[in-house]
Amino acid sequence: MDSNITKDAPSNEHGVVPKAPPSDVSSGSQKVALTHSELGRLDGLRFLPTVAQFRAIPFATVPGRFRQSVLLTDLSATDRNFTQTGYACPQQDESDAPGGGPLPGDIRPILMDEYKCLIVQVSAPLEALSNTAPGAPKLPVLVYIHGGGMHSGKTDQQHNMGYVVEQSVQDEQPVVTVNIQYRLGAMGFLTSADLLAEAASHNEPPGNFALFDQRNGLLWVQKFISGFGGDPENVTVMGESAGSVSIHAHMISTAPKLFKRAALMSGSLSPMLSAAPFDHHEKTYQTLLEALSISPTDPDRLAKLRAVTANELVTASTKLRDSGTAWLPLAHESFFPVLPTWRNINELTARCDWVESIIIGTTGFEGYMFLPLATAITPSSLTTLLKHQLGPSNASKILAAYEITEDMDPNLFITRAMEFIGELTFDGT
Repeated sequence: MDSNITKDAPSNEHGVVPKAPPSDVSSGSQKVALTHSELGRLDGLRFLPTVAQFRAIPFATVPGRFRQSVLLTDLSATDRNFTQTGYACPQQDESDAPGGGPLPGDIRPILMDEYKCLIVQVSAPLEALSNTAPGAPKLPVLVYIHGGGMHSGKTDQQHNMGYVVEQSVQDEQPVVTVNIQYRLGAMGFLTSADLLAEAASHNEPPGNFALFDQRNGLLWVQKFISGFGGDPENVTVMGESAGSVSIHAHMISTAPKLFKRAALMSGSLSPMLSAAPFDHHEKTYQTLLEALSISPTDPDRLAKLRAVTANELVTASTKLRDSGTAWLPLAHESFFPVLPTWRNINELTARCDWVESIIIGTTGFEGYMFLPLATAITPSSLTTLLKHQLGPSNASKILAAYEITEDMDPNLFITRAMEFIGELTFDGT
């Protein structure tokens, strides 16, 4: 028997006997320790028989609310215990009942902190941790950016990429995975004239805090993933919903080469989820101030907005979302060298020469989540809107494609409307 394989090691369902931890990884029960070439000692856990997981590694710091995050390049001031679930960005702790409730291992209530939520979770085959020396073969890297409508989401058991690593080992095509968290809602997307002026004084780009958080996470992967056995030159990024939209935004942004391939699952910069102009964000800012009983004309309005608690800000941010205000990226040249529009988005995507291949997919009938919206409109109101937005000829083509007529059965129209809204939202590209 190979000297690196323990005789009593359990075999998996494919009959593969996992190797014992390599020489530079020590494990006892669930603990795993790695000496990273640049970050030093990292204590993780043996998440699955062949998988090591390092949780809640900070990748950036937040100098203040509504400020751009700063890439963290060393962990000298950080506790070395990366075995525990980290903080999520403050958000409404919505019930998991529709999905069947919390999964085993999920923490309730959710731990939240707006200054400690910029974390990554790295999962790697135990065997890969022995291949971290310069020049050693490296594994492909799969990065996951969670969804949640730009206002919720976190690294939890539902999105735990450690299971993907275990499957990749069983399939004899091992990968290293990374989960990235980012700021949400107002904390991640608020923009205003006040914030534009302040950003200029700090020599920072304005707004799009969440997208710049993600960019820092991807830059962290480029800089440090080789220390976990991953290949920074072979990174695939995948995301669903808001995570997918974000990936699409990075592809047409000012970002350097961050990944090689992209998998966009149920989301792109489409007519419903495109970057919004400044006027949209300024209006949202004014509405948020009023929701928090702060006068939009108060000269100290920004300071007072920063002084409210995270819970108060989340409550107001959620109310705005529920009333129809979407938290969208800012269409600004600091992030988008060419501002995306409905007409140029495909061309801009094609110009991204540093992404070699893209997979775009959705699940069936995703428009069902917009049932309240579909029931609030009528064939007549939709027809009028489409003619106003796109002209009579284009409106007629769309209505014919979805078999919508002004005198159709109201119940059948709801189904057609959900199909149309769902595809407009998730299949725009």
